[in-house]
Amino acid sequence: MQVQFDAITKTFGRAPRTRVVLDRVSLALTPTAFHVLRGPSGAGKSTLLAIAAGLIEASAGSVRFDGHEPWREREAKSARFRREHVGVVFQTGRVLPGLNVVENVELPLRFRQRKDARERAQAALERFGIGELARAMPDQLSIGELQRASVARALLAEPAVVFADEPTSNLDDVSAAIVRDALRDAWRRGATVLVATHDEALVAPGDHVIALNEGRLA
Repeated sequence: MQVQFDAITKTFGRAPRTRVVLDRVSLALTPTAFHVLRGPSGAGKSTLLAIAAGLIEASAGSVRFDGHEPWREREAKSARFRREHVGVVFQTGRVLPGLNVVENVELPLRFRQRKDARERAQAALERFGIGELARAMPDQLSIGELQRASVARALLAEPAVVFADEPTSNLDDVSAAIVRDALRDAWRRGATVLVATHDEALVAPGDHVIALNEGRLA
């Protein structure tokens, strides 16, 4: 799936103290390619990813998925598009505290009424090295385990597009390697991937590197 950013601008605050975080950012993500978003802290990487995923609104500009602008649709329709086509990986694991680990991971397939949701979720947890924690509650997991569970959920339904924001920054070497491999596997099966990262191990020859600095493409 192609993702097109058209003159994305994001400001916070009100005049005369308006802060411009993104300034007319335009770029196109090549379908089924692995893109790496680089730049110093405060460059606007997280904001751009949040806008791309429809989690916050741009002050101006648009995001198109194969020419379609899902984030301009009604909330229910936008949410459905995100569930069916977009995987979002945050810097720290985000799961629902009232559900155990396997219940969290299977959610994308439960929304689709897939009868094999539990089986596939358990298999994903095994692959991420936390199969034995399937019935544990989120507050019983370490930071690395929680992040692995979160990534497993984001990728379980094989989304067409994956946005990941510093997905390995708080992880030990073992957890980071597992997350890197999972993102690469998503790309190999055909997903369009955009990862904001300072992790050099996440960057490989042939990746599309995008540099962002002070809210503008460098």
